[in-house]
Amino acid sequence: MNPPPLNLLRYPSRIPRVDAGLRRQALGALLVGALAGSGLLVWQTQRHAQLQAERERTQARVQMQLRQQAERRQASTLAQSQARLIERAQAWQAQRQQFLQLHAQLQQQAREGGLRLQRWQADGHKLTLQLWLPHPERVPVLVSALSQASPQPWTLQSIAGPGDAAGLEVVLEAAWPAAAAAGRRPP
Repeated sequence: MNPPPLNLLRYPSRIPRVDAGLRRQALGALLVGALAGSGLLVWQTQRHAQLQAERERTQARVQMQLRQQAERRQASTLAQSQARLIERAQAWQAQRQQFLQLHAQLQQQAREGGLRLQRWQADGHKLTLQLWLPHPERVPVLVSALSQASPQPWTLQSIAGPGDAAGLEVVLEAAWPAAAAAGRRPP
């Protein structure tokens, strides 16, 4: 047996009717959901704005701290440079003072004992003086006077000459003044 084909036009189906109470509940739930969603959206927008403002404040603080650190580093570098310059100036002044004392002592020895400075040389480690003296007995007096007038001791390196009345050449050496170490330029 063959069942007859189903014709929906001939047998319309009924859609069950939803009652009014259930419709109101669904509409109420939809309204509550829409209100909750829009409330959540407003809260998220405000929270996003707050977080964005906090992020901008934090970035501004970080930028300010970085700028302050750079300024402190620059000030520290400047202070160190100034301290080195002052140290060098003081070292050069001390060295200058030592050379002035040496010059004054050599002038005094020239007046008193007939000393003549023929040559002097400084190489960064030692100072060498080549002198002419009319009398050999003035050598120990000269070495002693120069050692007392300067912070470094003087040593006799050589004596040359005939040893008679014509005089003799004397070479004296001393360590380079200690103040020059701080004033020298770095290699």
